[in-house]
Amino acid sequence: MTKRPRIPYTERTDAQKIKANWTKTRGLFLRKEYSMAVVRAAISVELAANMAIRAHYAKTNAHTPEAVNDLLRAANGLRGKFQKHLLPSTKNTDAHPEMKALNASCIEINDERNSVCHSGAFKKKADARRIIGLAHAVVMSIVKKHEPSFAIKAL
Repeated sequence: MTKRPRIPYTERTDAQKIKANWTKTRGLFLRKEYSMAVVRAAISVELAANMAIRAHYAKTNAHTPEAVNDLLRAANGLRGKFQKHLLPSTKNTDAHPEMKALNASCIEINDERNSVCHSGAFKKKADARRIIGLAHAVVMSIVKKHEPSFAIKAL
C-alpha cells in the first residue's frame, strides 16, 4: 500500500481542515480529554463557518479571496463570523431561520469553548458529548450545503 503524501495544513481546503480537526476531536474525546475535545469541536464549527462565508463571497464576487481572509480574521471568532457574516448574508431568505437556529447552537458551543480557553474550566464527559453533538450537527448542516458528499463520524 502506497501512502499518500500529507498535504501541509495551510494548503488544505476548508473541508480537509474540518475533517482533520474532527478526527482530533473524536480522538481527544476517546482519550478522555474532554476539555480539549470541546475546543477542537468549536474549531471545526468555526472552519465550517469560514467555508460558508467564503462560498457566499465567492458567489457574490463581493471581495477577493485575500479580502475575505481579512474579513474572517476581523470577525474574531465563531460568534463574530455568524453575527457579522452568516446571519446578515441569509437575511430575508429561506435559509435565515435555519441559520438563526445554528447561531443559537454556536453561541452555546463558543461559550463552552471560552470557559475552557479563558477560564481554565474542565469539562465532564456528558457536557463534552453534548457540545460535540451540537458541533457535529452544525458542521454537517453548513458543510453539506457546499459539499454534499462531505461526511464526518458522530461520537
